[in-house]
Amino acid sequence: VTAASTIVAETVVSRLVPEQAALVEWAITEVILPSADADFALVVPGHAFATGDAVLFSGFAGGEWPALLTGEFIVTVVDADTLSPDGVDPTSETLGTPDLTAAVVGWPTLG
Repeated sequence: VTAASTIVAETVVSRLVPEQAALVEWAITEVILPSADADFALVVPGHAFATGDAVLFSGFAGGEWPALLTGEFIVTVVDADTLSPDGVDPTSETLGTPDLTAAVVGWPTLG
């Protein structure tokens, strides 16, 4: 078994049975604010999500970011390293600077 096939297998498992991957989290490394050139998005290198997935954001700090991005959201996948939480509009000038030190995204815990 190669490392690449292990990664593919892990991705398939997490895509098909998220309840078994409830503890898998990905670090959020960058916030892309909306502009003329880009929509709001979060850089999450190597995430395993697909458009329409429910995900759980946690660990944001700084300004109003915890209130804006803590909890469960549906996401739209931009690419293999970037996603956008649906319905989030960070256009307020009072948001402050996000602290991503502990910011993560993972599967929500299924009851």
